[in-house]
Amino acid sequence: MGVGGLVSIGNRYVPVSEGDHVDFTPTNEYVSVERLSSGMGLENIYQALKWQDNLTLDTLDQFCEILGSIASNTTLTYGAQGGVYLTGGILPVRLNFWQGAA
Repeated sequence: MGVGGLVSIGNRYVPVSEGDHVDFTPTNEYVSVERLSSGMGLENIYQALKWQDNLTLDTLDQFCEILGSIASNTTLTYGAQGGVYLTGGILPVRLNFWQGAA
């Protein structure tokens, strides 16, 4: 997972990144934002929830909650006023799910 932003300094914008190196509580060597909000995050969440009945839906719901939390925290961190854009390979793969969840 990568996080970046454009910060306005005077009359120009400066790109900043490394926003994905943040804590996710609880945090340890096995739990981090990167391990939960990326493609491998879906697998990790799936493995953690595999005892549940609605495994596929529960996994995607949990993934969306985590991704939404990260996006909202990043919005506040950067003071975003021009929007927040989610990109990457995992989103187009599940486009029907994301559109149905709206």
